[in-house]
Amino acid sequence: MMTFTSPYETNALSRPFDLVAEVPFETGITELSWEYEDAQLPAFLIFTDNELIGTTEEQTYGDQLPDYGVFTYSITAAYEDDGESGACPMPAFNGGALNTPVEPASLYQIYG
Repeated sequence: MMTFTSPYETNALSRPFDLVAEVPFETGITELSWEYEDAQLPAFLIFTDNELIGTTEEQTYGDQLPDYGVFTYSITAAYEDDGESGACPMPAFNGGALNTPVEPASLYQIYG
């Protein structure tokens, strides 16, 4: 009889899915939402461009982006005793702070 051992570690923890991001023009805040199906509600870890930016126990999160650009978000579920799930990635999207102030606050022309 032959046995096989995989060099890959599997992660069977439930993870978030169907991650969606929207950026309303009025606020410039990226509104993230996702789905999650498990009886145990973990804390969710929110990453942008592979850096942890926040945590929440809700299935929504708002992030004020610092500038225009291309951003990639991902969400993982952090379980108290079992560790962290795999990531729910989202394709990169073009977004940014749509309410960036303009300097000077007003412009006018002097005729002379």
